Parts: sequence; C-alpha cells; structure tokens
Amino acid sequence: MENYKKNLQKVGQFISRNEGEFMIKEYRKKGGAEKNRFFIHKDCIRKTLECCENVSGIKFMFGMTDLKDSDSKSLFLFPYNQFEGKISRDSIIPKNGYLNHSGLRFSIAETMEQVACHIKYRMDNDRMGYKEVPRYVFFGKDSLNDLISTDNCEGVNGYLAINGNSEETIVFEVVGKNNKSLDIFFDYGGVDPGDYGNDPGECIYSLMVDSLYGSEDILRLSRNFRDKYLFESEKRMAFSELYYLISPVVIRKTAGDTQKQIMEEFYELKIKALEKLIMNGEYSNAMEVLKNVLGELTETYADI
Repeated sequence: MENYKKNLQKVGQFISRNEGEFMIKEYRKKGGAEKNRFFIHKDCIRKTLECCENVSGIKFMFGMTDLKDSDSKSLFLFPYNQFEGKISRDSIIPKNGYLNHSGLRFSIAETMEQVACHIKYRMDNDRMGYKEVPRYVFFGKDSLNDLISTDNCEGVNGYLAINGNSEETIVFEVVGKNNKSLDIFFDYGGVDPGDYGNDPGECIYSLMVDSLYGSEDILRLSRNFRDKYLFESEKRMAFSELYYLISPVVIRKTAGDTQKQIMEEFYELKIKALEKLIMNGEYSNAMEVLKNVLGELTETYADI
C-alpha cells in the first residue's frame, strides 16, 4: 500500500473476479448474514467528486442507522482534499451534508450520528477499542473516474471485504442496467489507519492546551468526559465524531501567524466555560455547551 502515498488521486485499481470474490467471502466468514452489499449509482460518485474544485478522492465512511439491527449498515461519501502523503482525518465538510450510498443527503449531524452508531456497534459487539474501529476506505478521484467510465456502467455494488492484510476494505463490482454484473472488480483502497484522538496536530483542543497552556490535567479530565459519558450512547458519541471531523479543518484553515491569536480568543470565549463544567462533573450541561461550540465551528469553517 505504500505506493498510494505518492498520488492519492490514483488510489485503487482493477482486480480479477477471483480476487474480489475471495476477499468478499473472507468478510462473510467473519460477518455471517449481515448486510454487506451497497449499490451506489455512478451519478452519486460523480456528484461527490465534482462538489468542489479540490477533491482528490472519496472516503467511503461506514455508518449504521439502528444499533440493534446489524443489517442497517450504510455508506457515506466524504469528499477528500489532500493529494499526497498519508491519508488523514481532514476531509471536506459540505454545509448541506453528505450523500449516502442510496443517493440520499443527510445533514452533517445526522451523518455523524450514523457513523457513531457504526462505531458503537463495533465496540459493543466485536469488543473493539474506540481507536481500532475502521471508519472508512479511501479511493482516489482518477481511479473512481476510470471505474464509473467503464462501458455500460450504471453504478457499482460495494461489498464489505477483508484484504490480504486482514484489513476491512470495500470491493467494488461494476454493474449495468438491472444490476447486471459486468465482471469488473476494483479494490486496493486506502484503509483507515485508526489512531483517533492521539495526534495533537489534528485535535484543536489538544493544540490549544499544548501550545497555550501546557497543562495535561484538563486533557485527562476531558478525555474522561469523552470516554465515560459521550461514549455511553451513539447519540452522544456523534458529538465526539463531529469534533474529530471539524478539528483538522479548523487547524488547516487557521494555519499561519494568526492561529495562536484565534485559538486564544476562542479558548477564552468558548472553551473555558466547557472546561469548568467538565471539572465540576456537570456532564449533561457540558454536552449542551459542546453541541453549541461544534455547531458554531461547523458553520464558520465548513468548506462548501
């Protein structure tokens, strides 16, 4: 997988039917009868790739609508805007939300609630740690355009699969009218590297504390609020996922000489009140403040 780091637009490649079916069967051995096929119309992929000028590819994010129904899985199409290097958490954030595999558009909050439902399900049922749960598979713009430009292509069936590195991935099967297979398969996407919550360079709060105040005590209390309160339900966890979605975007958009001043002002105006509630154990009130802070950040820094 090292080659994709040089040009993210070219991530993904055509594979044989045998290779694709083998990876799909490996997932079925693990996942049983759970839903593992998603039809995505080519126009849904094209709309995401063309949503703005600087799209390098799509993160196909795993979601779930019902924590009690293992067949309620979904895929969301997140446009991505970095063209080389390691795939990071930084993504394009459209103010009008994201398309799912069926072409339905969900608000940012609704999308993150389904993403959180997937994470919570995997943590509870597969005994995975928060940082271990796969969130997405990435495919580059050039590769996806090659895929949907196939003769007679109407769309793709996306199958959950296990690759040769025992990583969860997505295998695409090109289909024509009436979902007829065109015997063309596609994989070698960039799988989610994990490591959520560890990189201060992608966490706005860690950046504030590390660069402005240098205190680890409040960071520990905040992580306890996240782990012990937000992670108790998928609806609360959605705010944690929204935070990790917006944080790297804020850091990217405020980069430069004025970043420290922006961080200081935001900390004084918004974050201090949140910290006080967390330190006093007023978690329900803290969540309301967090909701408002994230809403303000999303409105200010969303890309399109």
